[in-house]
Amino acid sequence: MTFYYVHPNGEVVTEVSGRQDRAIIGTLENYYYPYRFMAHYDGDGRYAAMCRLIEKTAFPKTAPYLYLFLEDHSLWKELPPSEPLPSDYIKAFPYSGLVRIRRGDYDASVVSKNPLFFTFHNGRAVLQGVRVASAFFGKGQFSSDEILREEGKWILKSELQGPYYQPFTGDWIPGDGDWGKMPRGQREQTEIQHLETKVIIQESGRGFELTFDISGTDNVPVSMELIFRPGGAFSGVELHDPTNDSYLLKDGFGSYSFGGDVIDFGPGTYAHSWLQLRGALPKMDAPTVYLTGFTPFHRKIFISAG
Repeated sequence: MTFYYVHPNGEVVTEVSGRQDRAIIGTLENYYYPYRFMAHYDGDGRYAAMCRLIEKTAFPKTAPYLYLFLEDHSLWKELPPSEPLPSDYIKAFPYSGLVRIRRGDYDASVVSKNPLFFTFHNGRAVLQGVRVASAFFGKGQFSSDEILREEGKWILKSELQGPYYQPFTGDWIPGDGDWGKMPRGQREQTEIQHLETKVIIQESGRGFELTFDISGTDNVPVSMELIFRPGGAFSGVELHDPTNDSYLLKDGFGSYSFGGDVIDFGPGTYAHSWLQLRGALPKMDAPTVYLTGFTPFHRKIFISAG
């Protein structure tokens, strides 16, 4: 499994972890000893290749495990010849709510049950996640319970309902001022609103096309976040708030570069300046590019390796 959880830069997918390491930057130093042991035990060239990948990308972090080489001298033997690791694949892990797609030097994750439903890595340039929210009754942060596959596309969706609650009728009011005796569930609901969100993800060129379709109740503000790893540089975007690393992509395409690695994204859209909506998750402590609009919201954006 771990073969398919590894990014090209040697990091490991953590977005589907159920522990305290969820969505952190993870590397594979903890795997070095078991991979080296099993590479010798089974003569497995893929395990040997994983060892060499860890040596290349996280070698200083293996220092706490050096004592194992003193306890087990068999580890000193030369590793078997490397065999190729998977580098061109689509691999679904339905019980983990994860789809992994890798094409050589770039890769992506599609994630269910997580507001960060899409990530993209191109070397050191990392899109840590895409989020989208709507100002819909304080509960419009998008997350999909499942990932559907249809004709080479991955589909995420959610349906929300927002009612207006009418006052208690007089014969139900207890008269003692105890609000606990007047639960909302016993109040009449009227003008019930609906909001359906669908995100379709498919491969396109050296990257992906993300199609957003949000409809049901009109004129609801929508805010989309492209959340990048700190340390890189942007072009084609407008600085919105320097105190919290917020940017706008009003139109056209932008790019994010880290070293010689680049991620291109767009086209942008800007219909309002309400970026952090009521009911949405707080902004992450990371450079974030915002695209905004109103429902019905129908947009396509492209995210690709530059």
